[in-house]
Amino acid sequence: MKKLLALMLTAALALSLVGCGGDGGTSDDTAASGTPAPAQESETPAPAEEEKTIPGTYAPVGMVPGDVYELNENGSYDYGEEKGTYTADGDGSSITFQPKDGNSRTLTACGAYYHTGAKMAEDTEYGLSPSFDGSGHSNQTFQVEANGTSLTLELHEDGSYVFSYSRTSPAFNKFFDTVTFEGSYSLEDTVLSLSWQGSTFPFLFADGAIYPIVYAKEDDGNRGDMEVARAAVLAAEEEAAQERWWTPADEATAAAVTEALAGTWEYTDGYGVYQLTFSDTSVSVYMGFLGQTALSSTGTYSIQNGAVLLEYKSQSGSYTIINHRAAPYTYADGSLVLYEMLDMMNEEGLLDPAADITAISEYQYQKTE
Repeated sequence: MKKLLALMLTAALALSLVGCGGDGGTSDDTAASGTPAPAQESETPAPAEEEKTIPGTYAPVGMVPGDVYELNENGSYDYGEEKGTYTADGDGSSITFQPKDGNSRTLTACGAYYHTGAKMAEDTEYGLSPSFDGSGHSNQTFQVEANGTSLTLELHEDGSYVFSYSRTSPAFNKFFDTVTFEGSYSLEDTVLSLSWQGSTFPFLFADGAIYPIVYAKEDDGNRGDMEVARAAVLAAEEEAAQERWWTPADEATAAAVTEALAGTWEYTDGYGVYQLTFSDTSVSVYMGFLGQTALSSTGTYSIQNGAVLLEYKSQSGSYTIINHRAAPYTYADGSLVLYEMLDMMNEEGLLDPAADITAISEYQYQKTE
């Protein structure tokens, strides 16, 4: 009976191979034809053989905010306003993006995460590679530039860290908007976890380098935590912005200061006369010395947290110069005080986000009309 059953199973197996296009070939050939080969009892399916489902949403999960990648089924992707196509390795180890206009870039898989090409490979003091002791701690500082953003990571041997990123301010291109995070960190396998305000932000430690810009594919299990972490980072960015004197003021403050500015403001230093005349949308700048007009120009202005930023043109021979100046102000209880324009925009005090720049000014404008 047992022999008969064995013969029947053998015959059934042979028929199944012929039906999938096989001619007595191996089970590998059968799998390639699209029909799974029968598993032998001694074989254990390897998880690595599972294909990753690439299309989906890939969001930044580190401390550097950014747009999400939306990978579509047809091989196209959306990244903010950028559009293009993508390709992925068969095992999902990397995803390469080709913008419709621009250079390609790649996300590389590392465990459950993906990282960009920006890496911290040498510390700032000795040029040494990242190293960690038995507790997963380090005592090194790293910096890297990525897409116009400067990233700095300080790892302390007591398990604390300071991480910051800074970008050129859109308000004035000599200033840098910086956001700083502080907390504790730990290293487990390839994941360097930075804790901050109840959330954990992964950096990746692989191939002797730290990768600070990390993405993960969203799913029902992690979406909520990822949204909370992203919201916390954006809130930190907004809080930092409110401490910078050159950051645009909120709408209510901007409207009140604009209304109070309307008219002509003037001061003299004993040698010259300086006037600013504001409308709702423009400013006229006048400078006169010894009864002669040295400058008469019209430009634009914007209301920041601690200064009115002005932009206007002047002539130097045959050259036209675009001037950027800051006129510090204070506004409280409906009263506006306007200080002289500052033209040394690289002074140490001006580069300090929280500087009291009214202290740098020697003169106050007086409203004449």
